[in-house]
Amino acid sequence: MSYRNLLEKLIEKIHEPNVRVDFFASFGLIVEAYRAGKISEDKMRGYIHELVMDALTMQYPDLNIDELRKRALEWVDKFVSVLRVERLKYELMAIHRDETGFT
Repeated sequence: MSYRNLLEKLIEKIHEPNVRVDFFASFGLIVEAYRAGKISEDKMRGYIHELVMDALTMQYPDLNIDELRKRALEWVDKFVSVLRVERLKYELMAIHRDETGFT
């Protein structure tokens, strides 16, 4: 599953197009910075946590903060797991490309 699929599931109850676009754009910036090695996994985790908390708060305003945090951590773990695999794939593709000369 890609981070985009996960994000779609996370924000499925947010129907405002501009808000959805903002979430996708923000995640995209975080992902690209992580893939490029410009931010650490811990920094990425923090950024994703903020966005997930915002998404959950918008969708479930009546949940208490402890439940929101618990759900957010579960989502963050899912995103980080997927993004680790994606980053590894890109790194291995770059190594293969460098060794073979194929682009």
